Amino acid sequence: MPEATKAEIVCDIDAEALFEVVVDLARYPEWVDGVEYVDVREEGEDGLPALAEFRLESFGKTISYVLAYEYEGIARVAWSLVESNDVKSLEGMYEFFDVDGGGTAVEYTLTVEPTFPVPKLLRRQVEKQITNSALRSLVKRAGQA
Repeated sequence: MPEATKAEIVCDIDAEALFEVVVDLARYPEWVDGVEYVDVREEGEDGLPALAEFRLESFGKTISYVLAYEYEGIARVAWSLVESNDVKSLEGMYEFFDVDGGGTAVEYTLTVEPTFPVPKLLRRQVEKQITNSALRSLVKRAGQA
């Protein structure tokens, strides 16, 4: 499995508000760049998404995949690939940490390995762009809620 890419942002928004935006998968097309469609296929007993299908535009093509989700309270949202013809592996997570003096640090970890050839340097650059953009968009979205 390729090495993970990590990015972090600190904001004045509480972890619960950030968590609520992250788990509202059906609304990702409204605020996550490239995401065109999300279908939550299964929910857990807690009402949180357990399995979801995504379709997005990346590397100049439409990519679809199904992810399984796991949670540690509101401190961590993790996902892993269940099914895709376009991606060999995909794992990621958001983690939320309280910051001394108030606010929340959000760490986003992502590893993607597409089925089509992408040079390692380009893949890492794209992962960095995705993680940094996602964090900025998450904070913006949570701040509007």
